[in-house]
Order: sequence, then structure tokens, then C-alpha cells
Amino acid sequence: MVRFFYNYLNQYHPLVRFVSSKISDKIKEHKFKYFSPVAIEIHKEKVNSINRGIYVFSVFLWSLQGIRDIEKLYFTMSTIDKNPEFLPCNEAEKIIVTSSIVGNDWFTAPNEIDLHLACECIKKCLTKVENEYEYFVNNISNENNDRADIQTKSLRNHLDRQLAQLEEQRLGHINAGRDSLVKATEGRITKLRERVNRQLFKIDEQRKLKHHNKEVCLGLIKII
Repeated sequence: MVRFFYNYLNQYHPLVRFVSSKISDKIKEHKFKYFSPVAIEIHKEKVNSINRGIYVFSVFLWSLQGIRDIEKLYFTMSTIDKNPEFLPCNEAEKIIVTSSIVGNDWFTAPNEIDLHLACECIKKCLTKVENEYEYFVNNISNENNDRADIQTKSLRNHLDRQLAQLEEQRLGHINAGRDSLVKATEGRITKLRERVNRQLFKIDEQRKLKHHNKEVCLGLIKII
């Protein structure tokens, strides 16, 4: 069973600060309009849960808008190998974020690795991301529809109760000959229907789940 780890992001998240600083540095130094993959090295004692070696990683931001909005960072990390082994998502997140905070630039990476093999491993990371993203979106879509159904049912029940009360009041005013109050109650009924219809329309719009899979960072981590 796939487990997902939700991350509520803001500008103070360590990885966001790290990536932002890298981008800012490249803009200042080279005026690049695109950015090279990140290469980091970090001492094993900082990340004791993983063996020494070289790993590829990716970080993507998944944004979904529906009945509720979700933003989630999804981390992948694997060994560089013909048959790469992927770390569990929570372990990958811990190592990548820790490396972004206390790791150092690994400037000699292109001379120390098999770039072709690293690219193949990154492709497998991206394939994994796409598969997990599709699975995640399908789950959230089902959840979103369930929430929409519950809200719609609750709203319609509320409308029926309110209409019953107002109709009872309207009939009472008719029987008592209170014409002005009859018109006022009918106005309340009209406004109630309009308000509920607007809310139902909003729920129907939110039922159409909007989602986006955005690359945040790709790169290499060397555990030394």
C-alpha cells in the first residue's frame, strides 16, 4: 500500500529556501533562464539511516484544488544502478531536506559518476513520480466526489427544512390576511433558493478536480 506524506508549504520550508537560494545564485552569477540539476554531498553521520554511496533524487510539488485544496511535496530517491532501489518516501524526504540544510555543493559530480546511468535512474524516478501522481490524483478525486456528494445532500436537506418552515409561515400569514408578511416571506423563500443554488453551483465546480504536477528539484546526493 502506498503511503503519502502531506507537506504544507510556505516560503520558510527548508527545501523551498534551499532551491530559491540556488536559483537566486545562478541568476546573479550566470543569468541563466534554466537551472542545472543540484549536486550535494553530505557526511553519513548526518543521515545515519542510509549507506554511503551516490543517489539520484527528485522533488515534485503536487497541487490539487477541489472541495479542499491540497499541496504536497513528493520525494523520490534511489541508488544509481541498473536496477535502482528506491527509498521509502518518508526516508527520502528526511535525507533530501537534511542534505539541503547541512550538505555542501558537490562540484566534481560530473567527473565522478556515470552520467548516462544517472540519467537512466532519473528517468525511472520520473516514471515513478508519474505513476504515484496518477494514483494519488485518482484517490483524491474519489474523495473529492464523496465530499461533494455529502455537502450537496446536506445542503438540499437544509433547503427542504427551511422551505417547510417558511411555507408554514406563509400559509399562516395568508390565513390571517397579512398580505405584506406573505410577500415578505415569499421574498425570503426566493432568496433562500437563490443562495442555495449558488452554493450548489460552487460545489459542482469544485467537484471538477484541478491538479498540477510541478518539478521542484532534481539532482544527486553523495553520502560520504
